[in-house]
Amino acid sequence: MKTATLTASIALFGLSACVARNPLLSYGPQPRVEDCTQIQQATPTKYICDGKQYTSVQLTELRHGTVAGK
Repeated sequence: MKTATLTASIALFGLSACVARNPLLSYGPQPRVEDCTQIQQATPTKYICDGKQYTSVQLTELRHGTVAGK
């Protein structure tokens, strides 16, 4: 009985770890600022992501799903 309870507890703990999101890892739509290289530290900051140039404002809009001017 104790072995079955221990096994079930370990299995549930293992499954719950798969469902939880790691707070140290980023998530969201690509490109993300941490995947880019900063090329200009100004306002707004400019980044190169996968060969394309983005400003920090553009990356924020991509992350939030908003478009400037709307």
